[in-house]
Amino acid sequence: MVGGQQSKQNRTPSPQNAKRSYNYDAVMRLNNIENCLIDMKKSRDDVIKNIDKVLEREKAKLALKSSSELRLSRYRAEIADQNKALEEDRQRINSLRENIRLRRIALEDARSRYQTGNEYLEESHKILGRARVDVLSEALFVTTSKLCARQKELVADLLTIYPIEQVQSENFSFKILGVPLPNSVFTGCDEEQVATALGFTCHLINMLAYYLGVPLKFPMTPMSSKSIIRDPISTSLSSSR
Repeated sequence: MVGGQQSKQNRTPSPQNAKRSYNYDAVMRLNNIENCLIDMKKSRDDVIKNIDKVLEREKAKLALKSSSELRLSRYRAEIADQNKALEEDRQRINSLRENIRLRRIALEDARSRYQTGNEYLEESHKILGRARVDVLSEALFVTTSKLCARQKELVADLLTIYPIEQVQSENFSFKILGVPLPNSVFTGCDEEQVATALGFTCHLINMLAYYLGVPLKFPMTPMSSKSIIRDPISTSLSSSR
């Protein structure tokens, strides 16, 4: 087998099997094609580099754009939250305004009713005052009349208890309850009778002052013939000395 192959290789090729060699034009064309391929390769490399640079710049822009979009979306979310809170505040403010309006209406109504009530009250006070004056005047008149009548009855009773009679033989001399009472001159008079008459007089004056409501300048202590009339002014003047 090997010998057969070597015999084939050692054979001289025939003219029909011989290949044509490249001529000058073909070589030049190949050279030009090779140079074109080299230039195209360089151009391709330059284009690839430019594309890489462009991609890097676009990548940075995309990253910046992505960051901007992220911030923008965050801002939009915050704006949405703020708008929601603002809307809630507006609703709350509207509710408060409505409450204030209703309260104002109620206050105006209450003020109107208060003024009307005050007018009624003032008119009632006037009517009551007039009625009270009339009633008090009538009651005062009735009471005064009854008081005067009662005072007359009491004074009449006192005159019945302590009758006062004038002594016919002497002017300005009287008797009280039948006991003579001289007129400031007690010479020659019975001292016991004078003391008794003065005691009756003291009791009569004290009761008259009580019944008639007349204050006495000199307080009295009626004790029959031992009655006492005090003079606080003279006593205070003597004690101050």
